[in-house]
Amino acid sequence: MDTQDDLLRRDVWLAAERARADLLMDQNAASAYIGVSPRTMERWRAERTGPPFIRLSVRAIRYSRAAIVAWIAGRTVRESE
Repeated sequence: MDTQDDLLRRDVWLAAERARADLLMDQNAASAYIGVSPRTMERWRAERTGPPFIRLSVRAIRYSRAAIVAWIAGRTVRESE
């Protein structure tokens, strides 16, 4: 059975995860998060095959952590049963 402290820690952790989901990452941070090179991120942007991105200006590209997680989930391949 969870104690009051366990429930509080879980609530704090969930709130922190929700806040992190809204963070914007630059190309280097996003590529490190996914585990690919920054050049791969550039290629995916040009081909429109990678995760959704936000263009703040001509040179300022950002990625939402939540969008990256959703993009990865959409690429998950499941074995047929």
